[in-house]
Amino acid sequence: NAIKIGKYLEKKGNSLKAIRLDSGDMVLLSIESRKMLDKAGFKDVKIIISNDVDEYYIRDFENNGGKADIWGIGTKLVTCFDDPALGGVYKLVEIDKEPKIKLSGDQAKITIPYEKSLIRFYKKSANNSEKMVLDVITLSGEGNEQESSNKLDGFQDSIFYDVYDKNKKYNIVDFKFDRFEDLLKPLFSNGKRSKNKVELLEARKNMEIGINKMDERYLRLENPETYRILISEKLYKPRQQLIKRKLYKEN
Repeated sequence: NAIKIGKYLEKKGNSLKAIRLDSGDMVLLSIESRKMLDKAGFKDVKIIISNDVDEYYIRDFENNGGKADIWGIGTKLVTCFDDPALGGVYKLVEIDKEPKIKLSGDQAKITIPYEKSLIRFYKKSANNSEKMVLDVITLSGEGNEQESSNKLDGFQDSIFYDVYDKNKKYNIVDFKFDRFEDLLKPLFSNGKRSKNKVELLEARKNMEIGINKMDERYLRLENPETYRILISEKLYKPRQQLIKRKLYKEN
């Protein structure tokens, strides 16, 4: 029927742009549709696949030779299908320069107090593309204590701890990297926007650039590795002191 409509449109000076497959054996239907369209001279007609599509469906579809030009992803995107509840809570880390901390039986839920900086390190890969190595959380302004044009000079002899495993210690110089940047930049200052609003297409482009900078082992659908995040010693030690102090008061 789509081919009939396509030929009818051609006679009227128009053209068929795409067909949509939404049910049935989508792999088989897409392969057969592509063959039929090509044979009828409609090689430019796109095939749209929809119906509860997610990243796992796309992987299996492509692995089985399915033919898709456009993905209609709706339900499992806008509903957060696999994790419908956002377990997010706003927790204060500092009030009038006084650090605050929230304890929990879950190590991952213990907050990190003080005003902080977040620094990301990058390394160039074999094809000269840039990949993320790790992130480090530091006290705001840490690393700038000495006169230097390179903020990293202040970290040369510093120890960094794994955020989730205090028994793992690292030195930044042990990691091979080519560049780093401070990620935290103010969006509002004194109640006013201090940075121009990012439009939708620009935000999408920034997201794609960021994803492309992550190594494949962090992006695997099955058993991905956990991206490394470290905390500086100058932030880690006072945090531990706050934890002990609060535990002492509570007990």
